[in-house]
Amino acid sequence: MEPGQINALEELRKLRDVVQSTVDRVKGVRLKPADRAEIETRKMLIREIERDLRKLEGG
Repeated sequence: MEPGQINALEELRKLRDVVQSTVDRVKGVRLKPADRAEIETRKMLIREIERDLRKLEGG
């Protein structure tokens, strides 16, 4: 890989891990409705990232 190039798979995996950690931190915590909605949005984002990763990995 050339200097300055971005490894898309690596970056998507990092993004997925960061978003997943924010979801994991609030497991078991009682949340306000707006916060619950935000967590659901993040879970949807995780699913989309994982779908994109599968496409990029050829699976």
